[in-house]
Amino acid sequence: MIVMRDKQEIILSYFRDGESKSEIARRLGMSRVTVTKYIAEYSDAKDAVFSGAAANCSELSECFTDAPVYDSSTRGKRKLPSELLERVKDCLEANREKRSRGQQKQQMKKIDIYELLEQEGYDIRYSLSS
Repeated sequence: MIVMRDKQEIILSYFRDGESKSEIARRLGMSRVTVTKYIAEYSDAKDAVFSGAAANCSELSECFTDAPVYDSSTRGKRKLPSELLERVKDCLEANREKRSRGQQKQQMKKIDIYELLEQEGYDIRYSLSS
């Protein structure tokens, strides 16, 4: 996730230091599309101020001080392959059987299920926040 400091770094590196968008993206470890987006946003605000369309320089300063905003309303849902879902259900069913036999300590934890699926070749990510 991009933070305000990264946004400022993008704008300053491009306009003040003369770095290319690709260099900035590589150095900050983000997409070139993201870098281009924030440079274009700043350029549009700068053009509005200098052309007189903006009443004051507050639009320009907002490019530096406002935290990035993400619109996830248009983002599509990700598909979960049915075979992956079935494999997870199998692991959970095995856990239920182990609990019913009194083998609570032999149950698979979330990380165990993740590692098993990863070994089986599924391309998934494990969230550390949960």
